[in-house]
Formats: sequence, C-alpha cells, structure tokens
Amino acid sequence: MITIGLTTGFLYNHLLPCNKQEKPVSHEMIKRCSNLGCNAIEFNCIGGFYDTSLADLKRIQRKDLLNFKHVSVHAPCREARFDNSKKVREILYLLETESRRLGIDLVVFHPDTVDDWNIFQDFNIPMAIENLDNNKRAFKAVADIGKIFKLLPKCRFVLDVNHCKANDPSMGLAQDFIDSFKDRIVEIHVSGFRVYHYPIYKTKQTEILDAIHNPNLPMIIESACKSEQDAKNEIEYIKSYFQKHI
Repeated sequence: MITIGLTTGFLYNHLLPCNKQEKPVSHEMIKRCSNLGCNAIEFNCIGGFYDTSLADLKRIQRKDLLNFKHVSVHAPCREARFDNSKKVREILYLLETESRRLGIDLVVFHPDTVDDWNIFQDFNIPMAIENLDNNKRAFKAVADIGKIFKLLPKCRFVLDVNHCKANDPSMGLAQDFIDSFKDRIVEIHVSGFRVYHYPIYKTKQTEILDAIHNPNLPMIIESACKSEQDAKNEIEYIKSYFQKHI
C-alpha cells in the first residue's frame, strides 16, 4: 500500500476562510483526512508567523495521529522571513518541540524564505526544503538547491512534481532532481498543473505521476479541491494509477 495523504489546507480555496471554524490544524481536519482514506497528512501552517496554525499544533495529541504512517508540517512561507531574530527563534523552538512531542517526520521549508541558514543549526528539527515553482526567482533548479545541502548536510528534500512541471513541461527537471538528490528525497508533493495546484484526476497529466521515481515514498497531495468528494476522487485516481503501474 502506498503512503498517500492530503495537506490539511486541501479545501483552502473554497471552504476556508468562509467557515472560520475549519482551521487547517485542527481535530476536524485530521478526521476529514482520515475518513478520506489518507495514511499520510501534512499540517498546513503556510501563513505568516502570526498565523494561529502554528500555535494550533499544541492542541493536537500524538494519539490523534495514530491512523497516519507519515506526518509532516509545512512551515510558514507567506510573509515569513527566517532570520536570526527573537521571533524566528521562538517559531523554530515551537517547531522543534512539537515535532518531538507529536513524532513529526518532517518540517518542510521554502528555501526562498530563509535569510540565515545558520540559525537552523541551533535546533533539532526534522528539516527538509522543496524545489519552487516558476513564479519564484530562485531555488527552481538543481544548482540552487544543492547549495543549501552544502550548508546543511543533514537537510532533506521534498520533490514537488507540480513545481517541476511549471518550470519544465517535459518533466526532465524532475529527473535531474532525482539524479542529484535521490538519497535525500523523503516526500513527494503532487498535484496537477494548470495555473496553480489543480486536481490531477481532472488534468490527466500522467507524465507528472510518471516522474515519481519511487511510489513507496510518502506522497502529499497539494491539489486545491472544491469539496471532500473532489479530494476523494484525487486520492483514488492517484492510488489507482500506481496500483496499475507498480
């Protein structure tokens, strides 16, 4: 059985923020993901440092996550700069503490939000970085990502195949990342690509799925879904594809 799940922000374009009670980091979203058949989950904490999602991690207990083989956190990437400031140290301490308490497997950072890489050496966070999309100025190619691994040898890699598609429609870029960092890849971010993260069961872009070199790695679906049924269709489509092609 493949390890696959959703970001807890999978409804963010449609349900949130219409219903403020539906927080990305909440028992309700954990239950939603579990009921949809996920055995992996990524807590969506992408808002700025003052987004309550980070603090909401404290409300979660390890027993709430027993249905998941893989649990990750997406660190803030909107209006967030990781420098050597008191506020950043507080955020990293929270991520370190909650990762240990909850048994978090991975905390994913966008490398373009980091101003001071040295600060991570002061914290024991299960850290990974991901490749970025075509709207970013840097960290889209192998060379930029490789520079970070020289600074932080223990840092791991999340391969975002949607971002690869955005930068290189041929998907050759995905293979370049695999060839260069295969031993560091610990999670895959997957979704279809049109303008943004779009359900792949609708785009039928099987070349994106074909680029996933190891379907045994945990896969987090980042497709923006209109409903739980939309999310269920996405999960089942990807599961079915790999069952036929493994």
